[in-house]
Amino acid sequence: MAHQFRYFFLFSHTLLLLILLGSAYVFPQDLSALREETRTLYYHAYDNYMNNAFPADELQPISCTGRVRSQSNSRGTIDDSLGGFSLTLIDSLDSLIVMGNHSEFKRALDLVKNEVKFDNDVFINVFEVTIRLLGGLMSAHLLAISEECPILGYDGFLIEKATDLGLRLLPAFQSPTRIPYSRINLKTGKVGSEKTTCLAGAGTLILEFGMLSKLSGYSIFQDVAEKAMKALVARRSMLGLFSSQIDVETGLWTEFVSGIGAGSDSFYEYLFKYYVLFGDQQYFQIFNETYSALLKYVRQKDDWYLDVDPRTGMVVHTFISSLQAFWPGLLVQVGDLENAVRSYKNLHFVWKKYQMLPETFHVRTHTSLQANYPLRPEFVESTYFLYLATRDPFFLQIGADILRDIKKHTMVPCGFASIYDVNTKVREDRMDSFLITETFKYLYLLFDPDHFLNSGNYVFSTEGHPFPVQKRNGDVLGKDLMCPALNDNIKQLLDSTNVPQPIKPTQINFNLADIGIVGDTIFYFQQTLNGEVSVRVGQNMKNHKQIKTKDESQLYISDEEETCSAQQLQENGVELVPAGLSIMSPPEHQGKVMFGSYAHFGPKLAIHSQLHKTSSIYSAIGEKIVYSQPNDGCSTLTNMDKIKGRVGLVDRGSCAFVDKVRNLQLAGAQAALIVDVGQDASVGLVIMTAAESESISIPSIFLTQVDGNFLKDLLTLNLNVSLFVPKDEDFTVVEVEQLPDSKFFDQTE
Repeated sequence: MAHQFRYFFLFSHTLLLLILLGSAYVFPQDLSALREETRTLYYHAYDNYMNNAFPADELQPISCTGRVRSQSNSRGTIDDSLGGFSLTLIDSLDSLIVMGNHSEFKRALDLVKNEVKFDNDVFINVFEVTIRLLGGLMSAHLLAISEECPILGYDGFLIEKATDLGLRLLPAFQSPTRIPYSRINLKTGKVGSEKTTCLAGAGTLILEFGMLSKLSGYSIFQDVAEKAMKALVARRSMLGLFSSQIDVETGLWTEFVSGIGAGSDSFYEYLFKYYVLFGDQQYFQIFNETYSALLKYVRQKDDWYLDVDPRTGMVVHTFISSLQAFWPGLLVQVGDLENAVRSYKNLHFVWKKYQMLPETFHVRTHTSLQANYPLRPEFVESTYFLYLATRDPFFLQIGADILRDIKKHTMVPCGFASIYDVNTKVREDRMDSFLITETFKYLYLLFDPDHFLNSGNYVFSTEGHPFPVQKRNGDVLGKDLMCPALNDNIKQLLDSTNVPQPIKPTQINFNLADIGIVGDTIFYFQQTLNGEVSVRVGQNMKNHKQIKTKDESQLYISDEEETCSAQQLQENGVELVPAGLSIMSPPEHQGKVMFGSYAHFGPKLAIHSQLHKTSSIYSAIGEKIVYSQPNDGCSTLTNMDKIKGRVGLVDRGSCAFVDKVRNLQLAGAQAALIVDVGQDASVGLVIMTAAESESISIPSIFLTQVDGNFLKDLLTLNLNVSLFVPKDEDFTVVEVEQLPDSKFFDQTE
């Protein structure tokens, strides 16, 4: 990716594109009507909030009432952005200036000044309050004092409000790692009981806190946000990927999922935008490194971006999140227009299918999983940036279609109602503030190319709040940036007849890479250029035996209770044999992929004909998974009646692997899943062998503690859990190298 780019594209380019089937071009003379229609819909939402909900945080458009936090009708964590501070009003302040309504903006300022306070005894989500309230206050202030639209009589009080709010959020950063807690009480400063936070929640504060330091004069805001970001960056995997959930006290990742969707999205956005806004070169470097890793592992062959395990690069989910729709817009700003268009085409395909985006969409079956649509703005945002980059009416037409779809499916007499199910278009009594703040704002700016915010000197936050690029050396960064040239390849990408196809199972990556810890033994897996997997094995530690083949070309770590001769290992081939498993049911988790390792005894799933039914895509392994009693499976099982004909799940420990599998086999199980457990559990895979295993006739797979606990959680909910095994497994472990040096271990620690 070139280092010269332009944040906002200031050029106009004539581009002949194939348009959507059944659509017509929108020409510049139509823009005035589209602007006015957008303005009308905007005020339908804003006025109904002010007339029927204010000072409540949000409008409930079906019941035509205000939404406040209440234990009697709690929506769980979704209410963490509500705190009795007129959220929708503050979040939409700058949109009034965007629409050119200065008189209403002044009236709204008086309401904020006299009626809004933040010393409320309520726990709120630090991330949501930062991007919606803190960002909304500062953006409104900056626009009110701007040269383009100064507001006469404004005294700057919004920064006093923002500083007050920022100080109330600061205690969230007082964790041992300096990664902020996710929730805090605005009145007492007490943090919530949750010790984990998501990547986006911890890393999407740096723009607003950096700007607050510039406007308030207190450097502490920028300092704590930068420390949090650097703490996250220091915990990247060896592949350069970030996990999605982290314990803020220990600094350990609690969920090994890396992607660009929910829980991670805006983290990547802010790495880049912080550089653009403040000119800190190191964040651009980190973004470039991370972007390269995302393209290598997260982007798939058909330009879907799927969640992967950050330690291995292996796909773990075969669905996408609607929040990914911000990605093409970000890539436009980075300057990678070709990849932006490729990603956008897939998202547009989903929009056309439903006239909206479901929260999650399965890319293999082309069906919605989480079927709700809360009027999110991300797809509109990317449409807007792609139009700025190309000036092509193709994107204006998509914008017009979006406007039509929102009006048709969500407009009600008292506002706009979120969609509960994109398949049936059933509505729910919910209207989030970002509809006004972002969705309508981006549509309006799309239809007003000459608007001052399209000048190239503003950075939009993840909540759509514009911040002016900070001047350096007497100039503005945006003026110096250049855009890439459009080419015929990009024109071809916009051919709407190239509809995305369902991903075939052979396209799912199961390549191993990164760190694996087996008890006290460290494995380092690394994919070589020819696609093979090399292994570096750490020193032999307690409870394990280290066995080498005669020519010392391979090494094996065995449980102390088990013995294998070097000759046996050489004859049988000592190698880590990965096993890919994909959840078939329950439906809400369909497509989640887990990885394990086959035992070196018993058959493999691929050749155990009595175990699975063959289909065109997958082979099913068992109607249901059953947790053994006792859990370690080291004695005669007491729930044989439930395990017979099923897949038995047992915990590692207390006896040899082969004894667990044998007991499951005696109980009539069709397969065995052995789950790592305990404080010393592995983050990687274990190779299981046995000295005597001729009696074993069922396949067995070792699973990591993370994946095993996920299955146990599903079983605790009394759900029927069944799995598939993908075809075309072809993995080899080819060589053993020397122990990595101490610096390597310091980094992994």
